[in-house]
Amino acid sequence: MTPQGFSFASTFNIVSGFYILFFVISLVLGVYVYVKNQGNSVARVFLLLSIALAILHFGEIFFSWSGFREDAFFFTKIKSIGFVFWWPLMLNLFLLMRDRNVSSKWKILLIVLYLYSAVCVLSFFLGYSHASDYIRTGNIWIDKPYWSPIGIPYLFMMPLCLFLDFWLLFTMHFRAKQESNVLLYQQTKVMIIFGIPFAALGMLMNIVFPMLGVIVPSVGHLFIGLWICVIGYAIVRYRYLVPTLEFASRQIFTIAGEMIVITDLQYRITEYNLAFAHTLGGPVPANTPLQQIVDGLESDFFTESGSSSVANGIGYISLQDRPVVYVNVKKSFLYDKNLRIGVVFVLGDITDLHTLNEGLERKVAERTRDLESAKTEAERRLAITAVYTRRSIVDVIESGGDPRTFAPKNKTVAVLFSDMRDFTGISESLSPIETVQMLNCYFDRMNECILANRGEIDKLIGDCIMAIHTDVESALNAAIDMRQALRSLNDSGLSSSRINNGIGINFGEVVAGNIGSSDKMDYTVIGDIVNSASRIEALTKYYRLPVLVSEDVYHCLAGRYAFRFIDRVLVKGRKTPLALYECFDYETDAIRKLKTDSVDEYAHLYALYEAGDFRKAGAGYADLCKRFGPHTYYDGVSKDPVLDFYLERCRRLEKIRDEGGLVSWNGVFEFKEK
Repeated sequence: MTPQGFSFASTFNIVSGFYILFFVISLVLGVYVYVKNQGNSVARVFLLLSIALAILHFGEIFFSWSGFREDAFFFTKIKSIGFVFWWPLMLNLFLLMRDRNVSSKWKILLIVLYLYSAVCVLSFFLGYSHASDYIRTGNIWIDKPYWSPIGIPYLFMMPLCLFLDFWLLFTMHFRAKQESNVLLYQQTKVMIIFGIPFAALGMLMNIVFPMLGVIVPSVGHLFIGLWICVIGYAIVRYRYLVPTLEFASRQIFTIAGEMIVITDLQYRITEYNLAFAHTLGGPVPANTPLQQIVDGLESDFFTESGSSSVANGIGYISLQDRPVVYVNVKKSFLYDKNLRIGVVFVLGDITDLHTLNEGLERKVAERTRDLESAKTEAERRLAITAVYTRRSIVDVIESGGDPRTFAPKNKTVAVLFSDMRDFTGISESLSPIETVQMLNCYFDRMNECILANRGEIDKLIGDCIMAIHTDVESALNAAIDMRQALRSLNDSGLSSSRINNGIGINFGEVVAGNIGSSDKMDYTVIGDIVNSASRIEALTKYYRLPVLVSEDVYHCLAGRYAFRFIDRVLVKGRKTPLALYECFDYETDAIRKLKTDSVDEYAHLYALYEAGDFRKAGAGYADLCKRFGPHTYYDGVSKDPVLDFYLERCRRLEKIRDEGGLVSWNGVFEFKEK
């Protein structure tokens, strides 16, 4: 019978309002976490937990709203689905967070809890387990507890599940701290901080007070619901590691053409760029171990051992119905407040280089018989070189010293790099033996120039020479002599193709010391001066100028040699630009006079170029090209090839600016290649 004056509006209260709000929040949060985490096992269980919470809140809405005792009993049955099942569901969630592969013992416990929960809910619907009565007090119902034999174990299941929940959270929290896993550490920290007070309030309001006869609204579910909302927040908030990692990933993703992959500390993929997806032919499932995709790396590459945060390796990507891609893998740990939070991988495609190497290996295999004598000679020289790397080291050994005991020290030296141009093209026209003979003859002449100017050969890298001089003038004299010796070498007809090389010189402080292991040591120099010298040498092929030096070299020798300013460039690995100068004392008298006479005009044209007046600068470079005339040995360029270089660059930059691609210009050109 409907009470006189009854209406839903008269029984609506703030508790009903809260449950309506939490009903909506539970469903929305569950779906959001599921979508955000791409439907992984943790997200699936959290979605079920949110649905259980929503069912509970749905029942609570009408339980607290209705004015009929029969409704109170009915909606208690609806509520039972949620408040009975959420305890095993929450335990299941924390077990999956700790380990995606739940052990058999835990699975058995979960099965028992789920089966008991189903029996308990069924007993509610059959009228076997529910409150003995409900009394309306003001705008709320107060139940008179009655615990059936089936319902009594529920009193033990709740504290058991709650104890196991917090035990799992604390063990995960301390393990994450030991392993420096900031993702799991932050997740569990948030869950523990909010879980303790919310769980205590929930148990107090819904279990302890009713057992003590204290009449209070049954709003403990709201506090448990708040805790579950916090759990969902923690799962989503730390799904993408931490903000530092997000910032890092956005920065490194700007590297054009490189494959970028970010993983967690278990090397499961969390982020990747389009280049990686393109190589694999589509998206990568979340949490896929990177080692399942990239093969061929050293066994300890996917470990956290060692103090170094950076590692390199060569591997390959082999997928069904797609060609094998060989990659140079660079790995670096990412940190936040001295804690490792993830790993970033940069994968460079070296398939073409690998294919070229395979082709060269096949050619070498075909000519093995012809190379036996050359191989014997090369091995003899390599064996000697492995022991006696430079004259000064040999002198120490001969005098009874042990160079292995040398301590690292700072030294001010001039570093010279020289590299043969188009070595592959030259060697293709020669037999293997002729190639070795040509290289030996070339190195003999070049090394003679270095040694004659008080220099030391630090190392030979393929067709590249690295030399050290104690003073900058001897290094420049060596470069001039090397160019003149090369002219003589070409005139002798050593090769059917004309041999050319590039030389780069830098001057400054380096660290000299032994680099290597106890059974293989290399006494060498390292530092920014060395790296910059290598970059300067590499730039000679762009400007088509044989000898380029740094600003430090120029300032030491300005006025004593023929120099001219070439460019200001930003090379890979440096944050400040390099000023480049050409030394052309090695040139013939005619070319040297042309360059000397045009120094002022050249400086004027560069000023126009630096100011961004590419049209006027280009016209001036074109006029100078005509004045110099065509190159003696190379078609399509003038006797001063750098003029052609700037003419081409001015035209290209002008076109880019006309198309709207050149937003700003400071006169510094950036070379992204090494």
